[in-house]
Amino acid sequence: MESHTKSNYFPLTTYFKVFMVCTAIVALCGIAQAAPITLSFEDVPGNENSKLLAITSPYAGFDWDNFRAIHESLYPSSGYNRGVVDGEWAAINKGGLVASIISQDQFNFIGAWFTAEYTPINTLSISGYLNGIEQYSTTVEINYTTPTWVLLEWEGIDQLNIVAGNGRNFVMDGFEFTSYDNLRQSNDFNSVPEPATLSLLGLGIVGMTMRHIRKKI
Repeated sequence: MESHTKSNYFPLTTYFKVFMVCTAIVALCGIAQAAPITLSFEDVPGNENSKLLAITSPYAGFDWDNFRAIHESLYPSSGYNRGVVDGEWAAINKGGLVASIISQDQFNFIGAWFTAEYTPINTLSISGYLNGIEQYSTTVEINYTTPTWVLLEWEGIDQLNIVAGNGRNFVMDGFEFTSYDNLRQSNDFNSVPEPATLSLLGLGIVGMTMRHIRKKI
């Protein structure tokens, strides 16, 4: 008479299949984590021939109204020089007027580095719009000695208006944003799963799957 004994082991290929499935699930979860895009204005068309030029639209998917790109060497010992935080270029407004960043699609404005031109302390007003209606507005202080990181995390806008006080210019670098479509189901940026959370999720799925397989064997 043949005897049959339940085995507590199962093929290595089963482990591999479970691992691959769980890896795919974790990867799909990671898609929800929209990586921010940062503009440093290093690749503005025409900057190889000039140290001060208009930012032509579209650039990086935006229309840039009253913006210019400036090289850090043009005005040493000023905010135009000190305001460059990444590379050799930054963006400035023209003639102290309101400068606008406009998109055909909604986007999330995370923040940017701002510096005054020569004024020791100046104000900077930023407004976010959707379909021509103001959604957000804030005023901050900036100076010409050190760039100021302005973190806003404004969601679902299609236009930014930025203007410095007293009819002065401002310097902007490290403009950071994400696509609104990638985060529209989220109430705030902090609700997006962190990498560590996704890893724990994957390990949990692996554990439950292995337990289920053992019960069947």
